[in-house]
Amino acid sequence: MSSYGETKLLISPGQGSQRENLYELAEKIPEVRESYEHADEISLELFGPTQIDGRSLSAHAKHATQAELASNTIVTQPLIVATTVGLIKFIKQHEHFTTSYGHSLGELSALFAAGSLSETEVLRLAMLRGRFSGEASLQRPGAMAALMNIPHEVKEKLPFAGENEAEGEVGIATDNNPDQFTISGPLEKVNAVVANVREQYQNVRGLSREEKRKLPNAVKMKIDGAFHSWMMRPAQLDWKTELEAATFSVPKEMNYYSNHSHTYEASPDIIRNHLVEQLVHPVKFWYDIGRLIADGHIVLVEAGAGSVLTDGLKEQQAKGRLASHIKLIAAEESMLKNAV
Repeated sequence: MSSYGETKLLISPGQGSQRENLYELAEKIPEVRESYEHADEISLELFGPTQIDGRSLSAHAKHATQAELASNTIVTQPLIVATTVGLIKFIKQHEHFTTSYGHSLGELSALFAAGSLSETEVLRLAMLRGRFSGEASLQRPGAMAALMNIPHEVKEKLPFAGENEAEGEVGIATDNNPDQFTISGPLEKVNAVVANVREQYQNVRGLSREEKRKLPNAVKMKIDGAFHSWMMRPAQLDWKTELEAATFSVPKEMNYYSNHSHTYEASPDIIRNHLVEQLVHPVKFWYDIGRLIADGHIVLVEAGAGSVLTDGLKEQQAKGRLASHIKLIAAEESMLKNAV
């Protein structure tokens, strides 16, 4: 737990924070179990007996394999949000936070944490976002890949998705830290980028595993769409309609920082618009974290299953790119163990 008076940032992760048997968290944390049960009720109302892809969300949390979760946005997006919402409810009983921030899909959970969306609204919207994104992915095969240790001059040649990116091309979808970013676009073109990077940099012989790990590399992600790119445009119209019908409040429990405008937002209409645009624009996570730290946030708590974001930030801290006094906490690993 952090000490009184520190400026604290609550970070909600997005797709990529899922894992098998998330229901273990529900067995330890009553608030997570409550969120799963609440989600089951909402999915029954929205989708009828088939619920979400043939199962209740609780059943997916118990039985879905990692491969199923990685490739099925319709299931994974609401499952991640329901898990994070439950953890946020638990964490907020023990800690007070200054600001809420979400990575990609995590913006919905961040708005719940800030008091802008009710639990019912955020779970319903997560299910619909997963459905619309999944349907958009079916219209044309898209893909994503993670690129590591890429030279700056190579990275500069790639546009950010939704900004300078031409339709039909590949763009940067998430810029997570100086050593890792993801690209998004048509399947065949993402495959070509991956093959080119691996051919150029990974065929070096005579290196140790550790030495080779430091070379530029590209890995195709096990994900069923080209998120944060022009290929998500088919999802925007339905998503916009649902957001306009949803009840948003001015954030009242903590500040809310938008990963689309890269600043604090409080107007429900602006927040709605940014959630629509966010589908096709990149997540500049490293940039946002830098600005939030510069604004005085010295305790960063990841409110999700695992520690995917925290681990990346700790690696940058070890390399001297993040100040050593910044506290990086993964809620499941740290705060939950101390409190349960």
